[in-house]
Amino acid sequence: MTEIGRSSTLLELSAKEKRKLASYAHTLGDKLKSQLVGKSGVTDSVVLSFIETLEKNELLKVKIHRTCPGELEDMILHLEEATGSVSVGQIARTVIFYRPSPTKLKADEKKKTNEE
Repeated sequence: MTEIGRSSTLLELSAKEKRKLASYAHTLGDKLKSQLVGKSGVTDSVVLSFIETLEKNELLKVKIHRTCPGELEDMILHLEEATGSVSVGQIARTVIFYRPSPTKLKADEKKKTNEE
């Protein structure tokens, strides 16, 4: 597993916050980046790709194919830990992950300090 994902701590979101994020993700439709976990499972390259997408978009839709080794819940937990994200919604084998972008957070903080 990558050290990038492990350095992040798991997020704590309320059920209301998760519902709000999942609802927002559904309104994005095809604009939301969707990626697939296939028969190779969760590899380092898959994790790096997910981390890059989460950094840009904060939300990621992942379809976990039936040929993916292991149980669905185990794959979801593994992806949460590896990417430092949290699952905010799930329909069948499609899961929506959320992780705030550190770059965007820093930009927002800079913007606030410049306004003051």
